[in-house]
Amino acid sequence: MYYKKTKTNSLDELVQKALEIGLRQKKVSSTQASKELGVSHPLALRALNELVKQGFAVYKGGGRTSHYEFNSQRN
Repeated sequence: MYYKKTKTNSLDELVQKALEIGLRQKKVSSTQASKELGVSHPLALRALNELVKQGFAVYKGGGRTSHYEFNSQRN
């Protein structure tokens, strides 16, 4: 894999951490997620998009106002 090595070694662990952040904050931008997860922006996007695919988050907005909204139950 070509992403920055962190304490989180697998995408699954990163997705789990992103979910925890999202459920705690309810609304998260990709920039905010990358800072909190300590990974690159593209890797944070990958984790957030995986959560959208799994039904835990919904992508909203566009451009500077884009963010992911989280629900405690799958959509």
